[in-house]
Amino acid sequence: MLSFLLKLLVRGVPALLVLALFVWGFNWLMATRPVVEPEPGQPQIWPVTTVLAAVRDAAPSQIVYGTVRAAREADLRFGVAGEVSFVAEQMRDGVAVKKGAELARLDTVRYRLALEEVTAQIEGEMMNIAALERQTELRWRTLERTGKMVARKVASDAALDEAELGLSVTANQLDQARSRLAQLKVAERSRKQDLTDARLTAPFDGVLAGVGVALGQRVSNAAPVARLVDMGSLEVSFVVEAQTYARAAEMIGRPVDLIWRSGKAVVASSSATIARAEALVDKSEGGGRLYAELSADSLIPPGAFVEVVYVGQIFERVFELPEEALNGTDKVFAVIDGKASPRQVQLVTRRDGRIFVRGELQEGEQIIATRLPGLGDGTFVQSISSQEPS
Repeated sequence: MLSFLLKLLVRGVPALLVLALFVWGFNWLMATRPVVEPEPGQPQIWPVTTVLAAVRDAAPSQIVYGTVRAAREADLRFGVAGEVSFVAEQMRDGVAVKKGAELARLDTVRYRLALEEVTAQIEGEMMNIAALERQTELRWRTLERTGKMVARKVASDAALDEAELGLSVTANQLDQARSRLAQLKVAERSRKQDLTDARLTAPFDGVLAGVGVALGQRVSNAAPVARLVDMGSLEVSFVVEAQTYARAAEMIGRPVDLIWRSGKAVVASSSATIARAEALVDKSEGGGRLYAELSADSLIPPGAFVEVVYVGQIFERVFELPEEALNGTDKVFAVIDGKASPRQVQLVTRRDGRIFVRGELQEGEQIIATRLPGLGDGTFVQSISSQEPS
């Protein structure tokens, strides 16, 4: 037992001394280590695009769409039915014709014979009327003489009655003859009108389209054989928003620009002038319809679907900014000392990627025009490009 204790002391004491020395050395190293002060973290700086705030009166243009058409078009048709006996050389699609030009004609033999028949009846009736007028005059004389004879007691009352009856019959025949003559003259005018209606003429200057008539063809007075388009009266109708339509009287006379595209390529452009407004509003259109007349030198044809660029309302003293500047519905941010500072605004309108606002903005402030997630008051920003106001 004693020997065991001696061995434990011989072996354990040095180990305890080593352990104590290690603990002391560790504590000394920890106590004398250099103190490293933590450096503050750098804030996140967001690159943004800015635009200079400038107040002004703005007249933004709007783009709507419409179809060009002629204000005056006419379906050409004969006034009577018949067989086509003449077609003018110019009776072709796309040919310009003058007012009164004869384009086609029907065979008029039957209509001329009908007119001659009525003319002969009129002549016969006029001769009959002349004879009846002579008879009436004689009947009057007979009645007067008979009346004098009855007064002198040399003729009976029966003779007077007979004279009156004869005058009445003849006068009635004369009235009937005159009535028949009037009817015949109406028929004569109708036959003459048939002859006129057998000729197809241009009612105004224009360009022919949809021509469908040929020599020898049987046509009726119900089906059109061509269409005449007045190229000098082209117009386009388009729908504007209700706020603009409410000021339609002010819009009359204002210019608009028309652009005819094929895909993205511009085929032709033209100017037009607002001439009138639709009297009734279609609730399904969400506004009102205006009509603009094209200039005389326009190269846009009827039927073309075009862009209509017009200026509607004029907004006084507003700030025009890119749409990306609007945060939510009523806030934009200005850059103040490298930080974002909120500004309350009222959205007046937006047009083609631009917004027009009024509010707490100050003229000359740099407004952030970049959408940033989590952008708020005090966010660090750096302008990498600055846009001038449009």
